[in-house]
Amino acid sequence: MSNNFILPSKVGTYLRRLDLDYSSTERCLHREIIREGRWYVKAGVDFDSIDGGTYGHHVTIFLSEETMGKIAFSRQRDVCSDIRADLNACAEKVANEYFCSVTVELFDETDPDFLAAIAFSRRPPLNPDALSIWKPGNIRVFVSHRDRHKASASLLATALAQYGVSCFVAHDSIEAMTSWPDEILKALRTMEFLLAFVTDDFHESIWTNQEVGFAIGKEIPVVPLKLEIAAPSGVLQSLQAIKGRLSNASDSAPEVYAALSEKLGQRERLQGPLINAFLESSSFTDAMDRLAMLQKVVTKLDEAELERIKTGYKINDQLHGCAGIHHRGLESFLSRCSGKKVTARNRQLVVE
Repeated sequence: MSNNFILPSKVGTYLRRLDLDYSSTERCLHREIIREGRWYVKAGVDFDSIDGGTYGHHVTIFLSEETMGKIAFSRQRDVCSDIRADLNACAEKVANEYFCSVTVELFDETDPDFLAAIAFSRRPPLNPDALSIWKPGNIRVFVSHRDRHKASASLLATALAQYGVSCFVAHDSIEAMTSWPDEILKALRTMEFLLAFVTDDFHESIWTNQEVGFAIGKEIPVVPLKLEIAAPSGVLQSLQAIKGRLSNASDSAPEVYAALSEKLGQRERLQGPLINAFLESSSFTDAMDRLAMLQKVVTKLDEAELERIKTGYKINDQLHGCAGIHHRGLESFLSRCSGKKVTARNRQLVVE
């Protein structure tokens, strides 16, 4: 349902419009909140059945202590109300959607919403799901590597795909007839994590050093993967590195995913891509392996997620035709996580 919402993708544009207005009307505090903050939208958190259904979206603006300190606590609610009203004024032509609330919070690197938040920019924001370099809905990981090790990095990316992780590995992820420096910048601007594929020659490249620096500067989580003798250095030296082997880099996929999961920490964001990967299984082996991933990670399924699994199971013959996933407890897993009795019958999942 949320894929059909219009307003969440327009927040960046609306904030640029408000920045212009606040500059001209000398609303300095409001302007600083927008310019210095990072915003995050929770779509469809409110619903009213009037006029065929109207959905409300919540906007969180994360601020540094310096900027937050300029907002008197007694004024905080009014300032947020002002910004919400102004966002809705920008959105008046969009039917059946509105911004139901705006809040301000301090930067918090333990908050998954903060990690996914977008910094204000005068440039039009990029929609990651509209870029060919990422698989829509998946966790987005930029793999920083030396060119000579591209094949090993690509094998790791393939192994991570079964976890619902979309990896950008230049030049594999870049379509023909596109400018590869531009595509790399798009990937850097829209990544959620940077995976440093640390080989002995990693720090000899200006590209890898710049990529890591870009991530650090944007406060994007960085996961170092040490694959040879040389240890991560520079800004990576203070980060806990995963140890792997260059000859079998793909074997590190479970540990890399565990590190991503720990940093992301958001149930819906983690298991959504896993569900997608399971439903898109292209072989019986894929189906069994990806069910095993689901069983390790997922403890709860809401109605929408269960409905997605029912639909995907019905249309994918690699699922409803795979005896292996039933022998491995598909029905009991779905029943336990949904709180409803689920059985497989006539190539369909039946919920009782």
